[in-house]
Amino acid sequence: MPGDLLINTVTDEEWNGAGTLASVHHGVRADAAIVPEPTDLDVVTAQRGILGGTVTVAGRPGHAEHPPGDWRAGGAVNAIEKTLPVLAALQRLRERWAADPAHRHPLLPPPSIVPTTIRGGEWWVTYPASCEVALDITYLPVQADDDGWAGRVRDDIERAVRAACAEDGWLTAHPPRFAWDTELPPAEVGSGHPLVARLAACATALGRTPRVLGEPSWTDAATLTRNGGTPAVCLGPTATRPDGSPTLHTIDEYIEVSDLVDTAKALALAAVDLTGPA
Repeated sequence: MPGDLLINTVTDEEWNGAGTLASVHHGVRADAAIVPEPTDLDVVTAQRGILGGTVTVAGRPGHAEHPPGDWRAGGAVNAIEKTLPVLAALQRLRERWAADPAHRHPLLPPPSIVPTTIRGGEWWVTYPASCEVALDITYLPVQADDDGWAGRVRDDIERAVRAACAEDGWLTAHPPRFAWDTELPPAEVGSGHPLVARLAACATALGRTPRVLGEPSWTDAATLTRNGGTPAVCLGPTATRPDGSPTLHTIDEYIEVSDLVDTAKALALAAVDLTGPA
């Protein structure tokens, strides 16, 4: 059917997608959208959501070369050591998520919890007074709240940590503190959506053999689909070397010029196919 083509350039996709979110809040809508993430001209229809935050475990400082004594009598407490049961609880939860039949998805890997940075201690001869761990959590559409966000995921994580802390007197009296920041929703467009078949046909016309895939991370397509009511999928250039190693998010990130040209051709074909004559 005849229609209009809107090209929406945005910023901040790598951090929290604020550009696309702002576009949606300003009323950008369409019958369908294509996000040109690197996909090797495959059609990506599903992606996990992302939740980022930190968990901070309290300790009590003291001289590391002196016996700490009983914490109930004011003795020192090593915050780094007290973080170990927290990390173990998160690992058990990650394994439980992965084993849950409800978390089987035909296109996406299981949900996960990954500690990515850790910071603790003040001096090498002092019991550390605190330890902070950053968490990168990926979750499936089925885990999202009714409004698409990660409330149930947060609750699940905090409940698992509280249960582990109940076995430790210090952690019961001084429970770990969670601070949640980045939250990006998961999304999925059904493989039967007309956009999927038509994009696959455009890639096929260029000699490719496109697949329908899922994205283990997150893209702006989720914001358009979940928040903007615009079904969005990804189709873009190749981002791997001949040996299969990635060229994105690494030193000297790049794509091949020939692949960029093929992507431009595919998007041009899609524009003509989906919008019809002016």
